[in-house]
Amino acid sequence: MGRVLDWAVTLLFLPVFGLVLLVFEVVQRVAKAFGKRPHDYAVGGLCTSLVTRLMIAPVELTSKNRKLRRCSLSYTRARRSTTICS
Repeated sequence: MGRVLDWAVTLLFLPVFGLVLLVFEVVQRVAKAFGKRPHDYAVGGLCTSLVTRLMIAPVELTSKNRKLRRCSLSYTRARRSTTICS
């Protein structure tokens, strides 16, 4: 039963992931026309969006043998922060 649930979640996750990539492709091209800083914000939005879409599938993010906790900080606040959410 667990494998069936895993496949069902995967079939839900893949189109959502692809849609996010397609939307942010357009957003990044438009933002790049306005300069580097708007493009940086678009890339930050893409990264944040992809990580939040990982909540659809049961995915754990790890780094250097430590589990990372999800942060509630926005991208701009997290960039200025010197601490890592762990």
